Amino acid sequence: MQTKLLFFALSLCLVFSVNTVNAFTGDCIPDANGNVTCTDFNANATLNIDLRIATKHDPAVNKKTFGAMNYTLYQQRKFTRNVNCWAYDLDLTCASPFNSRGGTQRAGTLITPRHIMLAEHFPYTVGDSVFFITKDNQTIRRKVIGESFNVSADIQLVTIDKDVPTNITPALFLPSDYGKYLANNGKGLPTLYFDQEENALVAEVGLINSSGWFYQQTPTNANRFALYEDLILGDSGDPCFLVLSGKLVLLNTITGGGPGSGPSLSYYANLPDGGSASNISLNDLIKLSDAKGSVNTGYKVKYFDFTGTSAVNLPSKPKDLVISTAKSIRIVLADSNVSAEMQIRDLSGRLIKQQTIVNHFEYDVLQEGVYFVTLNSNRSKITHKVVLK
Repeated sequence: MQTKLLFFALSLCLVFSVNTVNAFTGDCIPDANGNVTCTDFNANATLNIDLRIATKHDPAVNKKTFGAMNYTLYQQRKFTRNVNCWAYDLDLTCASPFNSRGGTQRAGTLITPRHIMLAEHFPYTVGDSVFFITKDNQTIRRKVIGESFNVSADIQLVTIDKDVPTNITPALFLPSDYGKYLANNGKGLPTLYFDQEENALVAEVGLINSSGWFYQQTPTNANRFALYEDLILGDSGDPCFLVLSGKLVLLNTITGGGPGSGPSLSYYANLPDGGSASNISLNDLIKLSDAKGSVNTGYKVKYFDFTGTSAVNLPSKPKDLVISTAKSIRIVLADSNVSAEMQIRDLSGRLIKQQTIVNHFEYDVLQEGVYFVTLNSNRSKITHKVVLK
């Protein structure tokens, strides 16, 4: 067997052994903040959570979104983000931790600069105050001036008295054609969700139902399960997200307990205008809430741009490969004086192999499939997709 070895102009060189020559596409590369961009969007959603929890899955330390949480601090509007939270580097500012109606309960999620979504059976009332926290721990207070409902879907939407500042970021939604980009409609992908204690928890997509309902499922992956909790009374309205390219994409506001279920917001965000009261779009709810508040904000929900992400953020392709007939992954470090922490994961995010390597490493894979290899040294951190078939 002949192989040809070349080095490319990165500090780490990945070499893949495959039994056929394949175009190397769909790379997933974390940026300096740990946000992963990847043209394989199932891998994108998987790695955006699994890479973050790989070393931060101690529930006692890593699930709390904020530091000390007690009623006195709430009354003083003092919230300090927990730097040890696994999701600390994500922009979580759309998720409100506190309101004057229910304290830490009756959770609301910002979906435009002036609109909040929550559960209809656990609602706000006109005049209530809702609080958002910037990434640098500044408290933003807004008052509810209008409201609308989709009772059958358990959705309340409210209008607030003025726009939040630009350092509070509304959540996005899945576009109507998300099934073109998420294999199996996202089933099994990890989710980020919150409870009334502002824990950043991890479950998985069970079903994004086109008829309007969403279900989470309990994760089987060990790191995900360490950060999983059943939802209970008082958690209603808390949000559930996919994380795509570091952005929060709202799937659901919690109605049911256990792993969690509720309205499939990708469904209601894409309904045409002018629907019936039981099948009304989020944009129509915005108009109704504005009308009750005697304003016309003109806002509509926004969607995650799969096409734009794919076109603008194509990661750099490696220039050099070693081709062989064996079902193995071979890694050669360009600088033999630099060690790297190596992780190999399967498509579900399950950790298969992890160790520190020097110079080179070869691993025999027992079965065909898609794998992700992450190398982390003092020079760079890079993750590559490997297809063995």
